[in-house]
Amino acid sequence: MKGWSHVWGSMVLIALPLSAQIVIDTTNPIQFGIYAHGALTWHRSGGFAQLGDYAKPPVPFGNAWGDGITFGALVNSPLSSLIAANQTTASIHLGLRVGFALQSVQLRATEPQRFIVSGIPTNGAIVHTINASFASFGADGMIEYTPPFHDNIRIHAGARIAWVYTATFRQLEQVSIPGANAVFTNGSAVRRSIEDDIPLARPYELAGIAGLSYNVQVEKRFAIVPEVMVNLPLATHTSTEQWRSWWIRAGVSVKVTIPTTKPTVRDTLIERDTIIKAIPDIERDTTYLLSCDFRTVVNETDEVRYEYIHRLERYQRFIPKQREIERATIVLQVFERLADSSVVLLDTLRCREIVWTDFHPLLPYIFFDFGSSTLDTRYRQLTRSDAENYVPVVSLEQMNTYYSVLNIIGMGLKNNPTSTLKIKGCVSRREQQQLPNWRQLATDRAEVVARYFQESWGIEPSRLVRMPGGVSAKPSNERHDDGAAENQRVEFYSADEELLQPVMIRDTALESAVTHLRLATRVESPTPILRWKVTVSQAERILYKGSGENQLPQQLDVELNNELMRRLVRSSDHPLALHIAVEQEGKGWQSLTHEIPLVVETLDQLRARQQVTEVDRYILMLFDAGKAEPSRSSRSVIDYVRKRIEPGSIVSVIGSTDRTGSLRYNQELSRRRAQAVAKLLQYPAAKVEGIGPDTINYDNDRPEGRFHARTVKIEVEHPRPSRAYLEKPR
Repeated sequence: MKGWSHVWGSMVLIALPLSAQIVIDTTNPIQFGIYAHGALTWHRSGGFAQLGDYAKPPVPFGNAWGDGITFGALVNSPLSSLIAANQTTASIHLGLRVGFALQSVQLRATEPQRFIVSGIPTNGAIVHTINASFASFGADGMIEYTPPFHDNIRIHAGARIAWVYTATFRQLEQVSIPGANAVFTNGSAVRRSIEDDIPLARPYELAGIAGLSYNVQVEKRFAIVPEVMVNLPLATHTSTEQWRSWWIRAGVSVKVTIPTTKPTVRDTLIERDTIIKAIPDIERDTTYLLSCDFRTVVNETDEVRYEYIHRLERYQRFIPKQREIERATIVLQVFERLADSSVVLLDTLRCREIVWTDFHPLLPYIFFDFGSSTLDTRYRQLTRSDAENYVPVVSLEQMNTYYSVLNIIGMGLKNNPTSTLKIKGCVSRREQQQLPNWRQLATDRAEVVARYFQESWGIEPSRLVRMPGGVSAKPSNERHDDGAAENQRVEFYSADEELLQPVMIRDTALESAVTHLRLATRVESPTPILRWKVTVSQAERILYKGSGENQLPQQLDVELNNELMRRLVRSSDHPLALHIAVEQEGKGWQSLTHEIPLVVETLDQLRARQQVTEVDRYILMLFDAGKAEPSRSSRSVIDYVRKRIEPGSIVSVIGSTDRTGSLRYNQELSRRRAQAVAKLLQYPAAKVEGIGPDTINYDNDRPEGRFHARTVKIEVEHPRPSRAYLEKPR
């Protein structure tokens, strides 16, 4: 054994039957028994009017229901008794039943007739009846299937062949209408009573059988089996008429299992003991059988005899010694992408402070779930004591401001004691169609909002005017679920413009000529990369996260959007940290961290050079769905913006839509919205574009997000000489 450098150890593997053979004796349990069924029969007469040469009514006999019984003996055997078995429980059985069947039926034909009753012609009817009976003795051969989902259910299919030893009938003609007052010429209400064998009756019956049974095991070898069978006729009762009988029969069978020889189960149990040794100089695995021992194990139960062959195999396996897996290496270069799409290598991220004014309207709607009048928790709600000390928290994030709409309006009502607010509860068309109490629902929605203003803000009920509830005056289209959700709302109206006036925020923010950080990466790894993660952070704040499966992309762009820039710590002491990690198969996670210095030009520094920049952002909302023209309220904002634009200002107009509709349609609609607003500004804009559906800044899964996404944003950049840089909101 010289030259073996490493022994990995031994491994024991027990392999239970690879190809088990289950041998069942040919005397596998067979069942004997008896059965009895009651039957309901349906006779389709085929429209015949007479049997042979007997009396023929002028109208044909119709279809009729009858009854019957059948009883006899049965024998049942698993199919595995007749073929080589490979399972312990047979799922297919062969059944044979021998027995008697008796059925009877009354066929009727009604003949309209006129009678002379007490000298008066009277309309009446003669009823022709054939009372037929058939007795037969025959055999039912069936295949019985036990489905895998229940051992006690059996599905039956087969055929019945029987000898018809009696087929008799009795034919009567009897006055039915007008009854006892009318008789035949013989003085009786009955005439032509005939009893005989059915002419040209077939001497055999032939039918298909389908059925279902359920085995109720009373004790080990005795069972009672409820059954339902259907007989489908394959032959007529006579050779001349299309007269057939369908049977629906139900009853029970009693089955007894005859004691038999035990089945024998033969199987092989294999136990392998393998010693694995790692050799550095071999190229492929090699396995040798060292020894093999056999012994027989017999075990018997009351039901089955088990015969096992126990086989012990000992192996020795030589495998190539594994080399140490090399760690993956990550190479990273960071580029800056500018507004003109040019890309250059980045060594330092340079930013400057700007004065930012954010001007956006207040959406005067509160939305509700289908059929609900409960205020959702996403709307910020205060207690009475909290409202007393409430300080409006406005944010450059438009949705954060919107979710405080109840408190912004509540404070406005409190600060303006003479103002009134109109409140209208609205329902969707779907709620109108599906909810009988939709009018009360609209009222309840308005009431829950009014109650909040009264209880939390102490507003007098007389200042909260409830408008008649129902469908909104400007409802959204409900061809889609989104439109229905947008119409389930409460709307606010007020003659006092201060209550619902747009929100204006002034603050400082960072701006950079760099629009994106482009990460150019390369991963060199001898084994596959399973997943990757990229983060951008600063001063322990996570600014960006990205992740994915398999190989890390060779190029990844990180947008320096307004949200990311607002989160930056405005200090050159805190560089940006780019962290890249990849999970390498067989080695786990490998990572690389790269820092980018940050240089911030403050307002004081810019003021010294008279290079301060102010940016105003205006958001025009409430574009009607599918419309490019701004609303009346938006036009007043456009007039305000036009007056604020100064010579040298740089204007950008960006249009967007919600997610409803195709991407191509939304991109065109957003472009037309931007063009319509730019035209009303009457100033040459540096950029006019439509970005299509805005699902990044606004959650389009919520109705308020879709309303805010239907917008045009106007950004006006004012290069300023030295002046005050941060003013209080006006």
